[in-house]
Amino acid sequence: MAGALKPKILVTRPQPGADQTASRLLTRGFEPLVLPFTEMSPLAHQLDDAVVHNATAVVVTSANALRIADLPLLQRLQHLPVYSVGDATKDAALERGLTNVVSADGDARDLIALISQKLEPAASIIYLCGQTRSDDIEKELTMLGYLVPVIETYQTNKVSQLTYKMSELIYAHKLAGALLYSSISARIFDELWSSDLGTNLFDMFQ
Repeated sequence: MAGALKPKILVTRPQPGADQTASRLLTRGFEPLVLPFTEMSPLAHQLDDAVVHNATAVVVTSANALRIADLPLLQRLQHLPVYSVGDATKDAALERGLTNVVSADGDARDLIALISQKLEPAASIIYLCGQTRSDDIEKELTMLGYLVPVIETYQTNKVSQLTYKMSELIYAHKLAGALLYSSISARIFDELWSSDLGTNLFDMFQ
């Protein structure tokens, strides 16, 4: 309908992904309002020579673990095959210079099934990940007999003054919905909902 207002969608994804999501929403007729709930910062890490020497492969479930990892770390892993949970993570690996990358094109279960098909139990698989994460992958692989040394490349932090920014947004816009991208952002949203701000949040989605 000509002249109809576009539904406003709150995008809570951290950058740079928030802008990518906003661009896709625009092409689908929505008006994105970008307010990242979290931001990521790199973590210092040490990778023992013996870990690299004994490793058979690398597993990654987050594109951010690759985007934020420092280049010297990735260069030390270039000779290893990389198993990613999906195509977005595969693309991030290729962009960072890793060349032998296989995507499970699915979820954690698909990734575990792929690794089980490709690698023998007792193989050592380096897990590149964030500090805050679900531990399903490492638990499942360990139960299957794999060794899973963990390398945390980034941490996720709550954006400061978020409540103030959210209040401004609520009073300025009528939202049709919000996109939450992680358990962390969902928890933050729940905290905002449970606070005094929650009354306004409830009204905002009516």
